[in-house]
Amino acid sequence: MHISRITGRVVGTPGEGRRQGKERMTTPTGSTTRRRALITLGGVATSFAALALIGVEAAGTVALATLWFAASGPGTVGTPGTASGPVDVDPRVVRRHRERHPGTTISEAVSAVRSGS
Repeated sequence: MHISRITGRVVGTPGEGRRQGKERMTTPTGSTTRRRALITLGGVATSFAALALIGVEAAGTVALATLWFAASGPGTVGTPGTASGPVDVDPRVVRRHRERHPGTTISEAVSAVRSGS
């Protein structure tokens, strides 16, 4: 379950995005952020190995490809996480809470609705 950035509504199901009880973050392309991080670390290690074994040109090429791969992926710093929990939150209740409490963010309203206040 998460809050749509476009509509501002809570969408999804409570079990969505879970695998074996652990939260799994995925990018819009479907690859996990862990996989992207491991590929980036592998590229950095490969560039150092290329520097030691082959030379500066090969190391620079691998480093440039690694930098491009890391920069072209979706950003993870500052992006909102997904709201998860056992309780389904009705978007209409969240909207009513926000109407009664002007200036409340969607996340605050969802938290307030979940806690029952």
